[in-house]
Amino acid sequence: MSEFDIFIKHEDDINSSTFDSFVNTISSDRLSLEILKVPKSGPMAGVEWLLPTATIIIIAKPYFQSFMSEMGKDHYILLKKGLNSLRGKFFGKNVSQRILVTSSHAPNKAKNKYSFDFSIIVEAKNGKDFKLLIPKEVTQKEYENTINVFLDYIEQYYDNKINIDDDKFIFGKTALLAYNKKLGKLEFINPLPNRPKI
Repeated sequence: MSEFDIFIKHEDDINSSTFDSFVNTISSDRLSLEILKVPKSGPMAGVEWLLPTATIIIIAKPYFQSFMSEMGKDHYILLKKGLNSLRGKFFGKNVSQRILVTSSHAPNKAKNKYSFDFSIIVEAKNGKDFKLLIPKEVTQKEYENTINVFLDYIEQYYDNKINIDDDKFIFGKTALLAYNKKLGKLEFINPLPNRPKI
C-alpha cells in the first residue's frame, strides 16, 4: 500500500465506475493511485468501528511526504473536491446501506451509528493509521464539513503543527476520528469506553 499515494479498496459488489469522478478529479501524471477489488465480506466478529468498511479510501504517507512537496498544496483542494463527490454514492435516501452483523463492545446506543459502506484512512508518520468514521445519516453539508476539517487536521499533523498522544488515542494501530457537528471540530473516538485499550 505504501508504494501508492492513494489506494481505493472496495468489495466486489461495488462497481469500480463508482470512483470515476473521484479518480478524474484528483488525476495527475505524478499521482500514483491503485484500485483493489476484494471479495464481499460476510459476518465479522470484532469491535465494529475498527472493522473494515466495504469501501476504504486510503491516503498513504507518500502522498504527504513526496507528492505534496512536488505538486504543492493546490492538490489538496482537488482531493477535497474528489472526496466530496463520493457522498452521493454511499450516503442519502436513495442509497442502500449495509447492515453489519458483528460482535461488538460498543455501547448499544452507539451501535450502527457510523457507515459500514465507506470510510477514509490516512497513514500516520509512525506506522499507525487515522480512520475517519462518517455517520450513516449525514447531509451533504455535514459530509463536506467532515471531509474539510479532517483533511485540514491531517495537513496540520504532517506540517508538525499538532502532536498526537499515541497512548491516549491509538487502539491497536488505529486512531478513530469523527466530526462533532455541534462543536464544529474533530474528536477522537474510544471504541472500547468500558475496557482497557487494545
